[in-house]
Parts: sequence; C-alpha cells; structure tokens
Amino acid sequence: MPEIVIVLKCKEESTFARTIFKDKIKAEYDKIMAKRKEDIDKKRTEARNAELKSKQDDLKAGADEETTEEKL
Repeated sequence: MPEIVIVLKCKEESTFARTIFKDKIKAEYDKIMAKRKEDIDKKRTEARNAELKSKQDDLKAGADEETTEEKL
C-alpha cells in the first residue's frame, strides 16, 4: 500500500504557538540532551583513560627493556 507524506510549511513562531504542552516538551528535550551530554562525557573520559593507560604501559615496557639491556 503506498504511503502519502504531506509537508506543511509554516513559520517557526507559529509552530511553537500551536504546541499544546510547550513546557513539558522543553523539559523532556532538556532531559534527553543532558543524558546525551552525560553519555558523551563518560565515553570521552573512558577513551581518554584507556589511551593514557596504554601510553603508560608502553613507557613502562620501554623502561623495562632499557633496564634489561643495561643488565646484560
């Protein structure tokens, strides 16, 4: 069965004026955006910590190799 899409064009102000639950919609939007920001910050922190740990392990391995070579 074919679908029909109707596109209505109107000004942004009139769209918001027609919104019934403007405060509830804005509160839900703010909640969703805060959750997204929190998730992004958490992933960024985890990635940064993983990269830092990797670099520290590489430095430690390099230091261990130098110590081993000195003992030989």
